[in-house]
Amino acid sequence: MRAWQECQGSTANKAKAVAGHSLGEYTSLVAADVIEFSHAVRLVRKRGELMQQASVDRPGAMAAILGLNELAFSQICAETGVELANVNAENQIVISGDKIAVARAADLALARGARKVVPLPVSGAFHSSLMVEAQKGLTEAMEALQFKDPKMPIVANCDSRPLTTGGEIRQELVNGLCQCVQWKNSVHYMVDSGVSQFVEFGAGGVLAGLIKRINRDVEVATVSDSASVRKMATETA
Repeated sequence: MRAWQECQGSTANKAKAVAGHSLGEYTSLVAADVIEFSHAVRLVRKRGELMQQASVDRPGAMAAILGLNELAFSQICAETGVELANVNAENQIVISGDKIAVARAADLALARGARKVVPLPVSGAFHSSLMVEAQKGLTEAMEALQFKDPKMPIVANCDSRPLTTGGEIRQELVNGLCQCVQWKNSVHYMVDSGVSQFVEFGAGGVLAGLIKRINRDVEVATVSDSASVRKMATETA
């Protein structure tokens, strides 16, 4: 990301908004000059430690459900007690919760028409109420850090609205431990706000693929190494 910003110069600061998926929100904070890179690294490490301890104290599981939309899954959540962890695209949802509840929800999803269920290899029920114990520790960890107002809006995971102050961002990070990542709605918000080109930073291009599934009319690029940085710099020169 820093290499891309150096190549782009002032153009990098003309982004209409930034957004990150789950842990990626911390990258967006650095991109928007909310916190220093070194502070973000320490905060991410602390977040991981807190979530791991919460997973030990209250074990859980997660699973990706393909082929059922959010509305169809609301009844399954009500019946089993699982929670929506990620709404990634129209028919790609991740659930989170107690291990037995997640297994039951997966069976119900298949019985009601889901195309596929993929158990996720994670250590806990992230983005669910089972992470509530981690919220206090994360709040305390952030107290020692200065959160500046972002240079461009950060589109929140929790409710897909723009965050424009350091205080709002602090609360978003705490809420994000237990609330759903509304990625589909975040992309819709950005498109509706006039965003027509997205740049994903990171290997794999997972978010780029999701964005194209959500809206096929937008342009999407992935920056993951020095070659892609140079290519992007050339195309936008």
